[in-house]
Parts: sequence; C-alpha cells; structure tokens
Amino acid sequence: MLALLALPLLPSTVHAAAQLMGVQTACKHNVAVTFDDGPYIYSTDLGDMFKGSSQTTFFVNGNNYACIYDTESVAILRHNFENGHEIGSHTWSHPTISTLTPRELDEQVALVEEALWKILGVVPALIRPPFGDIPDWALQRLNNRWNLTVVNWSNDSNDSEDAPAAARSLFYAQIAGSNKPMNILNHDTEESNLQVIPGALRALQYRHRKLLTVSECLDIKPYKRSGGRYGVPDETWTCAGTPQP
Repeated sequence: MLALLALPLLPSTVHAAAQLMGVQTACKHNVAVTFDDGPYIYSTDLGDMFKGSSQTTFFVNGNNYACIYDTESVAILRHNFENGHEIGSHTWSHPTISTLTPRELDEQVALVEEALWKILGVVPALIRPPFGDIPDWALQRLNNRWNLTVVNWSNDSNDSEDAPAAARSLFYAQIAGSNKPMNILNHDTEESNLQVIPGALRALQYRHRKLLTVSECLDIKPYKRSGGRYGVPDETWTCAGTPQP
C-alpha cells in the first residue's frame, strides 16, 4: 500500500489546486441527480434512465458493496462512462473521514484514482466524502494536495435511510417545482430507486429542469487527467490487502 502514496504525482500535472475550494453543495445552475456507493448491480439500469442530453454523476467506491476490479464492476463503470455519465470518487472503502489519519486518507484517494485510471483512463476531479463527513484538515488536504473539488449535496432523497419509495417520489414531485439549482443525493445500491428514479426524472423534465453532471452544474472540468486507454486486467486488479468497508 505504501507505494500507492506516490500517486499524488500522477493527477497533479493538470491543476495546481482544486478548481473550487471548500465544500460545494448546491449546483450553480440546473439540477444534478447523483448516485453514491457503486458500482453495483443497479448502476447500469439507473444510468440508462437518463436519456437524450440528460446525464448523471456516479460517486464510486473501490471496495464497498463490490470490488471495483470485479469483471461486473468494470463492465458497469465502462458502460456508464461510455454513455456520457460522470465518474467521481467516493473514497476506497467508504470510511468516516474524521476517523482517519492524513496518511490513511491519502490511501483512500490514491487507490480509487489508480483504479479509475486503469479501468477508464481518467482521474476524477471531484470527490464526495462518505456521510458528508469532511473535517477542515481533510478538506484542506483534498483541495490542496489532491487537487480535488469536494462535493456534498443540497437535497437528500433519504433513500439510504429507508424512506419509502412513495415518500421519495413525493419528494421529487415537490422539489421539481422549485427553480433553485439542486444537487440531489441518491444511492445506486438501493433497489427501490429502479422504481423511484423514472418518475423523478419525468417530474423534473416536465418542469423543464435540465439534468446535468455535477461538474457541468458547477462549471468545472470532471477529470484531472483523461485520455488514457482502458487497461487490461492483471494481478494488480484486486481488492485483496486493501482497506475493507
């Protein structure tokens, strides 16, 4: 693991610091419907619900519900990436960041960045901290050492809190009538979103709300580094020996 901590040199060739400092919550304009905790078995279907010019952002873990290097996880990531969806970081194993040391935080970031470079040929410019937990020391480190824009959310669907599908559908119907920019939190690990999200998107689009990725709604670049080739799996494509969820 210690060798991975040299990885800050990989992405930092593009931006001298995060494109936006501090914690970003609401979009600057329009609406971002986002998903955390994947890749997972529902991620492809959820991504495919966004049609035409609408896109979403998936904030992914490396080793949470599934290992990012699993054949199915790689296929899910590549499918959604090729369909124009944005892939951001959500740390490697979904820890509470305030419980980590700076070195442990570095490892959480480096492992995800290495994996996404191998799998997609990109290094994300955005990170969403698990549980929205971001102490000041970690924020400064992510902004300045890792050149990452830190993104939380402005509206929570409460899908991870077992809010009933009917209540979440009502939530979307209510917020669709707002003209405020919104960054909405969902989780692609929640099966009930297969029922909720189609109606949510219809409600938002009926109100002529444009559905963007987070980087689009913040007017920043999605990746610190891009243009790499898809890698070929080898013995390094493993979650063995890495932090566990």
